[in-house]
Amino acid sequence: MAESLAGIDILINALSSKGHLYKDAIAKALPLTKVCLYFPSEFGVDHVVHEFNQVFWDAKKRHYDDVQKLDSIRVSRVYVGLFIEDSIGSWFGFNTKTGVYECVGSPDAKISFTSREDSGTAMAALASLPLSDVPEEVHIAGDTRSFNEIAKIMEDSGAGPITIQQLGLEEFKDKLMKEPVASPAPYLRFLVGEGKIDHRKGRLGCDNDLVNKDETNWKWTTLIHLAERTGGKPNP
Repeated sequence: MAESLAGIDILINALSSKGHLYKDAIAKALPLTKVCLYFPSEFGVDHVVHEFNQVFWDAKKRHYDDVQKLDSIRVSRVYVGLFIEDSIGSWFGFNTKTGVYECVGSPDAKISFTSREDSGTAMAALASLPLSDVPEEVHIAGDTRSFNEIAKIMEDSGAGPITIQQLGLEEFKDKLMKEPVASPAPYLRFLVGEGKIDHRKGRLGCDNDLVNKDETNWKWTTLIHLAERTGGKPNP
């Protein structure tokens, strides 16, 4: 592994959740390289604020614990919320085929989304900063909307009438805590209701200006763009 990283000073880890063993190899190899800036594979929600264990995020925490001990390497965790392309679907309560949205907690709770392309562009911008200017944690968001707002956006783009059904947050969460599952999707649903995927200033924070101040470098992909491209029915 160290030989594979020869000559590299900035490393962006884009391995999926299936690559945790490979990430262990990276952690062991990093001290033997010239890497000075390392971005672990986060690219999702800020799991540091969670007060529960979950296998998917626990593996990320363990990897960070391993690499943040390395004095010669700056480690920066980048959180993008939910991927905008994949998240408006039934697995997160957005049944775009039937026009029924099912939220856990308040339909006014805000959810932050970022497209894959914007996530990659933001990573390149962060990697271009002086090393001392790269924060240990970064929260970005191409768009931040609630269930109510998303329903209106999709209706305006041709989805037809959308009904929003509300599930009790505490009941939903308690059941999941008693009967845990490997997939992070159900956990993400109650985290929305708790306001823990809300990348706004005053919430988890928003560092968009660090990489794309006033959208001078590029225009963020928004849910309006997604709705217009899919006729208001993404991932039916």
